[in-house]
Amino acid sequence: MLDRYDRYFKFSFISFRKSSKFFILLIMHSFFFLLFLSLCISKPITLTDKNYQEITTSTNGRPIFVEVWDKHFYQSKSYKDSWKKIASSDKFKDKVIFADLNCHYESLTCQRICPGRVFPRFVWINGTTGATTQYSGGVSPDEVKNWISSQLSDAIEKIESNEKMKEILPISVKMSLFKFSIFENDKNSLEIAQQAAELVKHLQIKMVLVTDQEKHEPKLIHYTPDHREVVFEGEFTVENLKKFIKIHAIRFFAPYSETINHFSQVEEMPVEVFLYPHKNELFKKKAIDIAKSVENLIPTVQTGCEYSNTFCRYVGVGSDRVGVAVIIDKHNNLFWVHNLDRQVYNWTLDVLNGKERGSGPGTGVLKEYLMLFYDMRAKGGWPYYFVFLPFGVMIFAVFIAIFVLAFSIDPTKGQKYKKE
Repeated sequence: MLDRYDRYFKFSFISFRKSSKFFILLIMHSFFFLLFLSLCISKPITLTDKNYQEITTSTNGRPIFVEVWDKHFYQSKSYKDSWKKIASSDKFKDKVIFADLNCHYESLTCQRICPGRVFPRFVWINGTTGATTQYSGGVSPDEVKNWISSQLSDAIEKIESNEKMKEILPISVKMSLFKFSIFENDKNSLEIAQQAAELVKHLQIKMVLVTDQEKHEPKLIHYTPDHREVVFEGEFTVENLKKFIKIHAIRFFAPYSETINHFSQVEEMPVEVFLYPHKNELFKKKAIDIAKSVENLIPTVQTGCEYSNTFCRYVGVGSDRVGVAVIIDKHNNLFWVHNLDRQVYNWTLDVLNGKERGSGPGTGVLKEYLMLFYDMRAKGGWPYYFVFLPFGVMIFAVFIAIFVLAFSIDPTKGQKYKKE
């Protein structure tokens, strides 16, 4: 009987020891993983296809801000110092986890959470839901840090009066500024404004709300960098507000850059680029006036071939051609070109309504080949074009080369032709 109890207690003790080891190992694993995450707050984590799921589900609710880069792109490598400053900022300590994702090695995760062709680019991962949101704004350290701060704050900043608005107005030079003005007891409009703001919170914009004691219709005003007020006109609905804000998310007549291309792709929105010689004040004034007429239809930016020769080659606009409006749609890989001396407003409407046929790679089965062609055209130089000669011409050229070579090697053929 005693032996039986002795064996029982020995078995129980051994089982306890085994289970204790398991729990100790589990606790140690959890501890070191949390320690790893805490250390990564100041030093970016390296995301891979293998560890992505584990890391994104173990953040304890903290969001992850990811720099997507590729070692073969100079812009990516040159941005690393700026990225280290952003990731080590005390402003985001214990609030945001920073991570790197190298598209060259981790292409599956890269294309799944942050598709695009611009480097570096960034994606925000919700620490609770795991939802991903691409950042489509400027990449200077200050711009990126301001955007991170905005994601950690409320979508709309509530201000007490229009006097406070005067202090905020200078922001409109650096980013798009919007003001909601709503009667304080209009709960429905306040809710609509809040819902719309949440949908566009990820854009590089600033939104404020002023509640008034006097009853009036709800208003949304956009403040442009050239000190104008563009008033929203239409039914005060979530979708209409969202569309208006997205159109004006890019500052009016801002300089064209690769960021504009990324915005067009991420937000699935065409952008109108005004090309004109910047030393010609007449063309500049004309371009600005036309841009104002279409600013409620489409985002407007500007450049000249002397500054963006790669873009001009891509859309097939020569340096001798002055005064051109170009609509780019990077989501569908299309573009449209139109002279400024014609009806640009009606043409813009036709493009947006699908009545004009665009040029570019498109989204068909030959997309990759055509994208390569347009990329090479943008780089310029005749050597690039040789790769893209039609196959028939290439075969004909090879046939001629073989014939000439055979003719030169076999002298009897030459003598035969001479006799004839």
